[in-house]
Amino acid sequence: MQAKGEMFTIGEFSKITGMGIHSLRYYDEIGALTPAYVDPVSNYRYYDFDQLRRVPGINMCKDAGIRLSEFSDFIDNDSIDYHRIIKESRAAIDRKIEEYRHQKDELARVEHSLSILDILHSDNNASLTIDRYPLWIMPADENTINDNEADLLVRLSSQARKKGYQISPLCFGLLRMSAHDSHRLFAFVPVIDDKSLHAEDIYYLEAGQYTVRSISHCSIPEADEAMEQAGQTGGSILLSGVLLGGSLQSNIYFAASKLG
Repeated sequence: MQAKGEMFTIGEFSKITGMGIHSLRYYDEIGALTPAYVDPVSNYRYYDFDQLRRVPGINMCKDAGIRLSEFSDFIDNDSIDYHRIIKESRAAIDRKIEEYRHQKDELARVEHSLSILDILHSDNNASLTIDRYPLWIMPADENTINDNEADLLVRLSSQARKKGYQISPLCFGLLRMSAHDSHRLFAFVPVIDDKSLHAEDIYYLEAGQYTVRSISHCSIPEADEAMEQAGQTGGSILLSGVLLGGSLQSNIYFAASKLG
């Protein structure tokens, strides 16, 4: 062991590395960066150049989101495996990039939904362009339209999360898919993650131009009735649901039929 005069105090080590004193104490607790010597009387921590060599690896792990409690896994016989740290860091960063991409896509979807909401507030019969959107669906019967909004959303959310889907409750409700003289009824809630691309219970709302009729402050049965009336326009896809807007009083039930 080096003499204390040849080592760095925790304050000096903090200034050299840019690591806060509280952080250094925490790294000691989890075994990521243990001081070279702790004075048994004063309990002061001292560091040497061996600890200094660990700092770049710790910073790389921290920046990549790798838990520092796992930092000791990268050390073998006092040698730091920087090649493995780089490999693990790249993988962690790739995961973060994918996560941020999902978040960015969801922000775009929310923004698009809010723009639709703004239009529906000003015009209850509008022609709108709606983006392709993944919906988690579950079969529903005619009794489902008698559910209140809270019960319907709780049931949808519970079933979707049981299957591991991340959902967006911004828009939810009933989806009626009509063909000729028959129709099928589903309850739906949008999903966020793209892992569900090929799932049987994921339905993609087609992108395109829709004729939309909205009714403020009505019941789900009334929205379903509006949906049936919208179906008389000859649209190929009909849906009804609830758009949750910026205030508690801005819920809108809507019926939409796809043109063409």
